[in-house]
Amino acid sequence: MSSVAEQQSEASSQTMTTSTSSKWYDPEIGARLPPSARSFYLSYSGISDDKLDAHLHSIRERAWNTKPYPCLGQWAFLSPRISRSPAYTEILAKVKGGASILDLGCCLGQDLRFLAAEGAPTDEMYASDLVPEFWNLGYELFRDKGKFKARFYNADIFDRESSLQALDGRMDIVYLGAFLHLFDWNQQLEALKAVIKLSKVGTIVAGRQIGHVRGTEISTSSKNDTKTYFLHNPETMARLWVEAEQQTGTKWTVRASTELMARIHPEKRDSVWMGHDARALSFEAVRQS
Repeated sequence: MSSVAEQQSEASSQTMTTSTSSKWYDPEIGARLPPSARSFYLSYSGISDDKLDAHLHSIRERAWNTKPYPCLGQWAFLSPRISRSPAYTEILAKVKGGASILDLGCCLGQDLRFLAAEGAPTDEMYASDLVPEFWNLGYELFRDKGKFKARFYNADIFDRESSLQALDGRMDIVYLGAFLHLFDWNQQLEALKAVIKLSKVGTIVAGRQIGHVRGTEISTSSKNDTKTYFLHNPETMARLWVEAEQQTGTKWTVRASTELMARIHPEKRDSVWMGHDARALSFEAVRQS
């Protein structure tokens, strides 16, 4: 079993415990809040610098006690990752111009808030997550209830009877942050097919996730379950989109790239478990027809 698989397996077995003894739980922020991210939280939320750390700790504890996801235990939500997408400049320009955007698996809504802080209007922002409590905590984290107009859907992308149907054919941008790597190849294909239903010609689908230099499937086991994930390299991501094209009758231009995990994880312990072959993968797909 690879390093990634071993750690995913342990995460799976710990998913339902909110114990602070979990290896996913780090009590300290450490280097995860660089000056640029700190400035974002201060300016957007209006909270004073001397109260920010305590505020972040309070929200993180409540989110962790709701669902103890590794991204919460390791403070990954502090630095909105959408800004590291190669497509970010284009996404920001389009959203500033009134384009619609959906953040799938939005967690606390930090990526949409980052766009808002950059001057994007929020009237055409949409978000979806399986855990509605996260969305409510997002209002408290950013102190923007009443001014942040994004609409939230408590929905499952795999449920075609979900409320996301209301957005079919309407989205200009769909963002998949740390999303596809949660599933195996066939599930990822079904997720992309559902995303394509939300799209129209010209739609941008952008995402960031854990990747792998070889593009590989890993399996993890816990006491009650075995789960399979597929971690992409640029070539396998392109192949996944080809299958999605063939099954939906659409055409997309796809670009993907990778970078070392250490470049996006300022705390080494947040990525060292992934092994030398893990990469941070970004992709952008633009619908042509």
